[in-house]
Amino acid sequence: TFPVSVKGTESQVNAFAETLAGEKQYMENWQKFGLDSPQTYRSKAVRDNAISKFTRATGLKWPFKDG
Repeated sequence: TFPVSVKGTESQVNAFAETLAGEKQYMENWQKFGLDSPQTYRSKAVRDNAISKFTRATGLKWPFKDG
């Protein structure tokens, strides 16, 4: 853990936290199982959904979205 201060509404902060968690899970599955794994595909879908929620909640584009 490291000290971080995140400001916004509760829904914006929650969307940010869910997106970070989705990124982490996707990267862990990618490293552990590879890109062609069903676990990786599922975690990518969860991550993409969290990114969409973040964008809707904040109006900001997520900086790590691929494509």
